[in-house]
Amino acid sequence: MASSAQPTQSQHPTALPWIKTESDCVGKTRRWKENLCFEANHNPMF
Repeated sequence: MASSAQPTQSQHPTALPWIKTESDCVGKTRRWKENLCFEANHNPMF
């Protein structure tokens, strides 16, 4: 039986809970906000 659901290719920002400090939150698509590290280009299929 074939599924009609299509995988999404869109990117969504998400918090990376395993990164605990601002100094560890490095990368051109990451930012530190409210004591959390956010990845700007996170794929929800990951």
